This record gives sequence, C-alpha cells and structure tokens, in this order.
Amino acid sequence: MDKLIKDSRIIQGLFENYNEENLSYEYIIKQFPNVDFDLLITYYDRLSEDIDLLKLAEYMNYLDCGELADVLFKIKNSGLILNENSLNKDLIREIKELDKIIKIACGMYHSVALKKDGTYLIWGGINSNQRKSESLMIGGYIDIACGDFHTVLLHKDGGITSIVEEYHYAIGGDIYGERKLVTIACGGSNTIMLDDIGRINFLGIKKYPNDRYIAIASGKNHYVALKNDGRVAVFGGEIFNNYKDIPTNDGYIKIACSDFHSVALHKEGYIKTWGNTNMNQRDNSPDSVGFIDIACGENQSVALHKDGYVVTWGSKGKNQRDDEPLERNFIAIACGSKHSIALREDGSIVAWGGNSLNQRKDCPTKNGFVAIACGEFHSVALHRDGSLAMWGGNYFDERKDFPYEI
Repeated sequence: MDKLIKDSRIIQGLFENYNEENLSYEYIIKQFPNVDFDLLITYYDRLSEDIDLLKLAEYMNYLDCGELADVLFKIKNSGLILNENSLNKDLIREIKELDKIIKIACGMYHSVALKKDGTYLIWGGINSNQRKSESLMIGGYIDIACGDFHTVLLHKDGGITSIVEEYHYAIGGDIYGERKLVTIACGGSNTIMLDDIGRINFLGIKKYPNDRYIAIASGKNHYVALKNDGRVAVFGGEIFNNYKDIPTNDGYIKIACSDFHSVALHKEGYIKTWGNTNMNQRDNSPDSVGFIDIACGENQSVALHKDGYVVTWGSKGKNQRDDEPLERNFIAIACGSKHSIALREDGSIVAWGGNSLNQRKDCPTKNGFVAIACGEFHSVALHRDGSLAMWGGNYFDERKDFPYEI
C-alpha cells in the first residue's frame, strides 16, 4: 500500500505539471509502462463519456493493471464516473468487484469465464483460434456456453456472439423480429438458442419448430428441448439412435445431453435415460425417486439426490464409475468425457471415474468453491472470492494461458 501511495503521488505530480511544462506524449507513455495508449485511444474513441485519458492512466497504474481497455469498459458498463476522485477506495472496491468471475464453462480442451462486468476470458485449446476474443470491444455479456471447439456468448441486448475457430458471428436479438434470445446451449459443433417467448433457433439453420419451449440442451449430434407441459422433444441425430425410447409423458423439469444419449429429470424426482446403447450408456439407470439434478458425460451419467448423495450409471469400460463417493453432502455435479466431479456443501470438491489422462490429478483440496464445470479431460471450479482453480489433463494445452496460478 505504501508503494501505491508513493506511485500515486508521483503520477499525480505528472498530471499537475502536464500542461504547465508541456510534457510530450512520448514522455507520458514512458511513465506508464503498463498502459497500451494506442489501445486506450482506440477504445476511448468509441465512448460518448468525457473520460480524461491521463486520469484513466493514473487509475490503471494505481491498480497495477495492464489491460486499460478492460477497466474502461468496466467503468462504462457500470455507470461509474472517473474524475478527480478516481483514487477513492470505494471506487477501487467497486471496480475490483466488477472484475470477479461469476460463471464458468468448458469445451473439449478450452475453458471460458464470464466476469461480472460482462467481459470474458478464454484459455486453453490445441488451436489458438478457439480463444480469439474481441470481448473488450463489446462487453455486456450475461451468459456463456461451450461446444467442443466453439464458444457462444449471450449479450444483455438479446443477441449472441459465436466464436467458431477463427470466425466471429455476431447475431442480433431480432432473429424473430422484436424478440430477444434468453437461453443458449452448445454441444459438439452445435448451438441451440431459446427466445423470450419460447421459440427455438439452431445456429446456422433457418428452420425452427413452431412450438414453445422452456429449456434446451445440446448433444454432439442432436438437441433436446422441454415443452411448457414438461414433455420432451428431440431434434437431429436420427442415425445415432438419439430418438430411441424417448419419454412420451409430461412433467419433466430438467434435461441433459451427451454425444449419443440423453437424460431427463421428472418433477416427481425420477430419471429417464434414452438414446444410443452401443457403449452401455443406459446401464443401471437409477429407478428410485428423489433426484434433483442430472449431468451427462460421454457414455456415463450422474444424478444428485435430494439427500445429498450421487449416483453414476452407464458405461464403465473406461473406469467412469470407479471411486464414486458415498457421502451425503453434495450440492452440485458435472461430467467430463470419462470423469465426474461433485461440489460439497462446504465448497470442497471430489473427483471420480476415469483417470487415464490425469483427469483427477490436482483436484483442489480447499473449500469455498461455488460452481464447477468439466471439459473432456480437465475441470474448472469457481471460488466464492471470484478466483478460479483448474486441474486435470494438459495433453491438449487445456491449461495454456490459464489466467490464474495453478
């Protein structure tokens, strides 16, 4: 803190003498090594607010942040005002709060985190194009979803941005005229979206069902949706038996998809599994009631019971069901390709199942986590303080450019 106070006084002195001594632009740049002024000016030109660039530089150096544009958007999106009181502790606290991560998602080898200010982070992946991002130029995102190699971001205005390899698709929220998109889901190379009156759109496909839906999920080759009365609808993937034994009754409240099988949770607490059986995906599906959550791996599934225990079923050819925990204090579940994880009441995490590619290696031992997500062979957890933990395989650069120390 003493260093920050000293640095802020030095910076303040520069500002006070800037006009009087006609300090050059080059001189100012040298005094702020963390600041990319060219980038700053680019973003500054996009704003209608009258923000003093030098004041912003002062503020950024005080926070020791190298991404000026990032904080510039935090200020704009939050309505905060940057003025002569820019070093106020309350303002600093608010900015740091906006920097916190609030949601996580995983693709096959990459991961995404959504910040409270509506910007996002992408890391990992064998192809750097999976991580190409123009988020700082846009901001305002409220939800994220990942397919195997692509990411979709839902904007507060009801449109989406889809990052597919090196391409960015920005789709407005007016696909249905005045309607806005409110829910997104991805699986494989697929994306399914739900608008604010319950209509479905498939990214890249013009035709869409006329019925109204309340929930969506995507597998690798098929989509699943819930109608208002809780009946299940399936689209695509006929040749992979994704329609085999679809439940026909109503009352389902949650759905999940994997590559070639799907799972639905009924309001009475029982579970229905359907689809392909070539890898024993439906073996030992639970026949009891009281379940409150479901998740799908590649060929295995997991359910969380209201009493806090978990049940794993499906294939066990790759050890997917090995070391299933027997405790009764879990509150959330997630599945990778062949491993699964669960979050305890105290915020600690347990991993089980396949470990051939170190999926369970370095699983965090501390508590305080509030959300979990799985990729193919890696996992990510969000801590209550807004930080992240990551563990598991790194054979496909899953941890490349991870924004936090592992």
